[in-house]
Amino acid sequence: MKRTPWFYFFAVGIPVALAYLLFWPVDIVPQAWTPPVAKPWSQFPSTSPLAPLEIIPTGIFGRGPEDLLFDESESLYTTMESGDIIRYSPGNTVPVRFAETGGRPLGMAWGPGNHLYVTDAYKGLLQINDVGEVTVLAPTDLATGLTFANELAISADSIVYFTCSSNRSGPAAFTKDLIEHAPRGSIWAFDLKTKELNLLRDSLNYANGLVLWPDGNSLIFAETSQYRLMRYWIRGPKKGQLETWVTNLPGFPDNLSWGTNNTLWVALPNPRNATLDKILPYPFLRKIVYRLPTAVQPKATRNAIVAGFDTLGQMKMCFRDTSGHFGMVTSAVEQKGHLYIGSLSENGFGIWEIAPE
Repeated sequence: MKRTPWFYFFAVGIPVALAYLLFWPVDIVPQAWTPPVAKPWSQFPSTSPLAPLEIIPTGIFGRGPEDLLFDESESLYTTMESGDIIRYSPGNTVPVRFAETGGRPLGMAWGPGNHLYVTDAYKGLLQINDVGEVTVLAPTDLATGLTFANELAISADSIVYFTCSSNRSGPAAFTKDLIEHAPRGSIWAFDLKTKELNLLRDSLNYANGLVLWPDGNSLIFAETSQYRLMRYWIRGPKKGQLETWVTNLPGFPDNLSWGTNNTLWVALPNPRNATLDKILPYPFLRKIVYRLPTAVQPKATRNAIVAGFDTLGQMKMCFRDTSGHFGMVTSAVEQKGHLYIGSLSENGFGIWEIAPE
């Protein structure tokens, strides 16, 4: 009896495919976690949709204006996927290159000597002078776990606090870290006076955005894959303690910044993914998902979400755009009644006027 190609497909192809999906070795060790039940969007405050945004293009510098920062002259700086840090002069929508790190710059903060301090996902902690010359202060080091520097804040006594999102992967492997859901993140401190580097806390789930509390006694940081904001005490009787500050967010929190009236702005690049939530308690199932082609794995949606919190951790505002006009919002910085909004994937940043209270 002559066998058709379909016979061989069913007899050989399907068993091979199943064996691959079930047993092929993978380079992740998924950790079981049952997420809190997601609240519907109707339970979050919303004063206005985040649309339409005025988009300021990044031009020849490409995509990914991930973080945004103003200087005293109101020039705006942003960090690009190309490795460039670009600057917009007041009233000018054409950027110029301020510096080039050779990696992927992410967070920025002004520090002593009017230097710009930068966390670069591939290079580590950097210092940049006023003519764009780059000095590496704390290089990426696989042996210590300083491998994915993400965001930073600088204290009045010249300590740079910064997060590392993963001790293994760079930003291109975000999906891998998300599916694995392993505690690979950390918080570090670098003393600009003594040049001493210290690991403050490890075993965090994708440590991301970071700010100093206004009194300087604690840090608030995003634990992205846990959908929450954490508080880590750096001074006082609680020094070294870690607390949950806000939990069960409607999306994945990224960069944080302080605005007027002690509003903490939180950028959420994506809403929570229902499929991912369902498989998080099952490590074996997540290995199967990881073996699937990238096209069918859980993926980002083109949303723009920014939330504002008070100092009690209560959400005051939640601005959201689901039109697809702008996506992967990674930062929101308030300046003179406007939010300047960065993105990991767009070819420009957004400007949105905050509705009057």
